[in-house]
Amino acid sequence: YTKEGVALNRKLFARNDFLKENVIELDFVTSDLGPYEKTFDCVYSFGFIEHFDAPLEIINKHIHLLADRGTCVIVIPNLVGIYKWWNKVFNPSVERIHNLDLMRKGGFFRMVEGIPGVEVRVSSYFGLFDYGLLTHKGQFLAKSIISILYRTQFITNVLSRIISWLGWKSYVSPYQVVVIRKA
Repeated sequence: YTKEGVALNRKLFARNDFLKENVIELDFVTSDLGPYEKTFDCVYSFGFIEHFDAPLEIINKHIHLLADRGTCVIVIPNLVGIYKWWNKVFNPSVERIHNLDLMRKGGFFRMVEGIPGVEVRVSSYFGLFDYGLLTHKGQFLAKSIISILYRTQFITNVLSRIISWLGWKSYVSPYQVVVIRKA
């Protein structure tokens, strides 16, 4: 977590009439989560588990926080496909801080389907081409390409839909999403 992330989530909770006190600020990996086990109807994780070498342990920690019949939504970026090639050229450090094996060939989806005591409700790629995943280190060429893509967003979205329709959604979708329900 970051202080900024916690503050932003509290604002989002308040804006959507959720109790901002339910945004818990602690180290998810090293802290004792016992007081929170079996507490929450919904646990949401966005862009977190892919930073670990053993993501199944982190996913199980999410599940332990769920009350019976609770729902866990886990979203990870899809940094393979077209995004992989972009990062190789313009921001190779992205690969070093992400578990790309988790993202390859449905690894995330297969991992979740093997967890006992949960029902996988959704296991899918999600979204159209996302410029936000095109990170760079301020290179002129990268900025120029992104500028052009923004100007042609309608065309990019149409192409993204066609590519998805042809069965290559894993190449252009920016996210991998799993929704599981605790039995």
